[in-house]
Amino acid sequence: MVNAYLLTAVMTAVNALTSLGFSLVALNSVGEAQVNAEYAVSRSLSLALLAVALFVWRSRPALILLALVMTGVQLGDTIIGILIHDPMKTFGPLLLAVLTAGAAFRLSRTPERR
Repeated sequence: MVNAYLLTAVMTAVNALTSLGFSLVALNSVGEAQVNAEYAVSRSLSLALLAVALFVWRSRPALILLALVMTGVQLGDTIIGILIHDPMKTFGPLLLAVLTAGAAFRLSRTPERR
């Protein structure tokens, strides 16, 4: 059986790194869109660094909280995908949100090892 902490950490990191990747791609925008992309990179980079750090700094509460934050980010992206009628930008984020939330729920229900 896969370790619940590791599963949640991997799902959260995939989630955060995916968001970072899309915001980095958006840096190719021009004008006001590029400024918005720079703000998105700033936030996405912070979340991705924390997600990666949680592999070393093993904190269940911090990981569960970050997983829930990333679930919220992906649910927001799902809504945007729906509004722009783009199936890939709807179902991709929705899948990440469900998998991340599921991993966080499993971790929250798994007894801590001492």
